[in-house]
Amino acid sequence: MMLSVRGKLAKGKKGTLSIEGDKVFVKEEKGFFRKRLENVNVINVTGAISTSLEEKQPPYKSLIKIKIDYIEGKESLGLVFFSEDRKGLEAVKEEIDADIKKRCERAKLEEDSRIVERESHIHHLSLVLEIIDQTFQVLFELHGEARWGLIRNNVAEAVRIVNEMEALRVVAPIAVDIRGLSSAVSERRVDQIKEEAYAILSVVHRDAERLPHYEGILNFDMELHEVFVKSFILLWDLYLTESVEGQVDVETVKAFVKTFKRLGQSIHSSPIQLALKEMEILSFPENIVSCFKSLRQLILQSLENLIK
Repeated sequence: MMLSVRGKLAKGKKGTLSIEGDKVFVKEEKGFFRKRLENVNVINVTGAISTSLEEKQPPYKSLIKIKIDYIEGKESLGLVFFSEDRKGLEAVKEEIDADIKKRCERAKLEEDSRIVERESHIHHLSLVLEIIDQTFQVLFELHGEARWGLIRNNVAEAVRIVNEMEALRVVAPIAVDIRGLSSAVSERRVDQIKEEAYAILSVVHRDAERLPHYEGILNFDMELHEVFVKSFILLWDLYLTESVEGQVDVETVKAFVKTFKRLGQSIHSSPIQLALKEMEILSFPENIVSCFKSLRQLILQSLENLIK
């Protein structure tokens, strides 16, 4: 159905305002003897963002003014038309408003879907960091006299985390297999426990590098996933090395600082910026153990802030 209203253009010429399909036409009446209508403005209905009707507006105070605000490219514009045909203008306004409402509802649904997807990926990333925590904790508890009760608790928690990760069903999950580690712990085979633990950490690290190149995710920056995981693994590696061996590898320190700075560049949350300052205040990296808990907590807090 085509809607058409006769009236005046803003510059005083007679003409029509009409909706034909998905476009709004403003046509100017031309000619003295053989009247014809020529297009002077055409906009897409889908570009309209608001409409309004007003009375007694200059320069035609006896007519009713309709204004259609719309976006064209990156520019915000407005279309103005005057007519004494209130019903016709109301019909035009009603049709455009209905399209605006439909698009707003659709955009809200899409935004809600994006938020849910983003929160799922952030939740998944938090679980990946928890897996890293539990795996390194197992290695830590093996040092000296193995604390088997704590190690079994760590493995049981890791199993729970993996089950929760699988239940999330994110687009590109990291598949971690805990069965080998669980079996080695139940049989108290220290060398195999270490092999299985490092295998888990390798899988997490490898998949973190893979995800930024995965094209199936639009609503979460997977580079953030990579830098969070790498920072967390390197921080734990430095902490465990210093705790067990007393001296850290200089190249590992450089890798951590480089990756952590990437994290600071990627996310401008106050916890990350605070963590960067914390590294300087605590004379990082001379004493990893003294600042480990603080940096670890700030990384986790920054991850939580991504949801907000």
